[in-house]
Amino acid sequence: MMAGKGFKLEWKGETARTMVVKGIIAGLNEFHLEVEREAKAILQPGAGVITGTARRSIHAASPTYNWESDDVIPDKESPERKGTGGEPEEQDNAVVGTIGSGLVYAWSLHDGHGSFGGYHYITLGYVEVQDKLPDKLQKHCRKLGMI
Repeated sequence: MMAGKGFKLEWKGETARTMVVKGIIAGLNEFHLEVEREAKAILQPGAGVITGTARRSIHAASPTYNWESDDVIPDKESPERKGTGGEPEEQDNAVVGTIGSGLVYAWSLHDGHGSFGGYHYITLGYVEVQDKLPDKLQKHCRKLGMI
């Protein structure tokens, strides 16, 4: 049959795109929480932990999160920040999220300083779980009926 003779096409591209982005955000958020958990596991007593403030400060966040608000004085009672920074967000046709710490001294612990080589806890946490990202994205897109 020819177009216009009993057929009506309804474009659902934007709806499908919105659903895929939603699935990617959910999958990436779950992945970030695993990276966060692994990074925290690396910082243990004897490996950079004195009060635990740096370990508790590690968390996933949206790309617009105000990391400076996390900077607190090291204290055994500092807050656990797991999952408090918001989810990844869509920006310029990409889904973006962050994992880190807002403590002034956190990156010195991560990257090192002087003769100290650093613990590289976020990088190593990422490496530990990076192979799980495709499955997490697929899982969340499947939940939305996209796969």
